[in-house]
Amino acid sequence: MTQKRASRTDWKRIDALIDDEIERMAEADTDNPATTEAEWLDAIIDLPPLDQPKTAVILGRRRRAREP
Repeated sequence: MTQKRASRTDWKRIDALIDDEIERMAEADTDNPATTEAEWLDAIIDLPPLDQPKTAVILGRRRRAREP
């Protein structure tokens, strides 16, 4: 069994942040800019299609192979 690694995140520091600090850091993040309202106008919010389990596909092939 694998052991759970100790987190390297300073959760006390994160918990101490106030909303204004979080907003300021998010605005300063050039690697992950905030989305604009215009980008959300074209967004499609939906669930991804459900895939058929691979085992079901394999079983279906075996059944077809056995049929005369």
